Amino acid sequence: MLPGKYGIEFSEPERSPWRRLAWLLLLLPVLLYFVFKGGSCSASPEEENPGTEDAPHFDASATRQRPSFWGGLFRRSEADATNQTANAFLDPPQPKLPPISKSQPKFVRRLLELVRQKEREDDLLGARLIYLDLLEIPEAEDSRAYAERRIAEINHALLLSTLPAPEKIEHTVVKGDLFSRICKQYRNNPAYVLKINRIEDPSKMKIGQKLLLLKYPDFRLTVYKRDFSAVLTLNGSFFKRFSIGLGEVAAGEYLVRGSVEHPVYRRKNAPAVPYGAPGNILGTWWISLSSATTGEPVPFAGLHGTWDESSLGRGDESGFVRFSNADIDDLAVLLPAGTKVSIVDK
Repeated sequence: MLPGKYGIEFSEPERSPWRRLAWLLLLLPVLLYFVFKGGSCSASPEEENPGTEDAPHFDASATRQRPSFWGGLFRRSEADATNQTANAFLDPPQPKLPPISKSQPKFVRRLLELVRQKEREDDLLGARLIYLDLLEIPEAEDSRAYAERRIAEINHALLLSTLPAPEKIEHTVVKGDLFSRICKQYRNNPAYVLKINRIEDPSKMKIGQKLLLLKYPDFRLTVYKRDFSAVLTLNGSFFKRFSIGLGEVAAGEYLVRGSVEHPVYRRKNAPAVPYGAPGNILGTWWISLSSATTGEPVPFAGLHGTWDESSLGRGDESGFVRFSNADIDDLAVLLPAGTKVSIVDK
């Protein structure tokens, strides 16, 4: 017996506390292994479905491996991120459905219920037809803004993709076809044909190649100076409403003359400002205009983008007719040369 601290006797020598700590540190990995063991392992297909003869066979050694805790944690994190990305692609956010209230006339409520059904069925063409009808009904005024927004979204989805649409036509390339001639034949903007068909070099078109084009589109753009908006129509039907900004804009009839990507900003009696430089206010595209009466180009008159979207919806001394960069990108692709542009004071 050895005397201990505080008069207590021990039959064994006193152990150092550092020795106990060393033992704990040695045992800690073993404890962690058993704690996370169940969550990181899964049964093999044979274990989950015993006696299933038609089930696929796997290497049991591969399915029963015990991954490390950290390795399993990282793998689960990567899988979760992948699943979230896949779900976002497969299940895009659904559009809000148009409001229905008892104060609306019965036939308007019926149309709204029908368009809800078309939206749930992902019938874009059917939904677009009903939305276009709603625009013509004075009693559906409270649904007008929503209908316009959905028509614009549907038009974007149909025309700027390979989805089928009644506005499109397919052309088969034959011997002697020239890309420029095909675009002119169907009155298409060459930029649109390149984009929709993912063509990088039109000189390499092959005989028998199928091209998607718009079928003789009749686009018209009307700019309303009073409420800082512009409306695009296609073949007489509403296509999209834009919020715009206005500079020194004169009312009149114009024609689209051409478009320039990444434009240089040129002002009267001032040096040119390159694209991307501070002071270039033209955004991503410049669409030049000519007089609808004489066909002559109108200096410093055009449609353009803007880097400052807060300038939309109001007047400004600089620029001409301003759109958001996203909107001018679409217009530069859709509108062929010769498209009519009306600027009106009302």
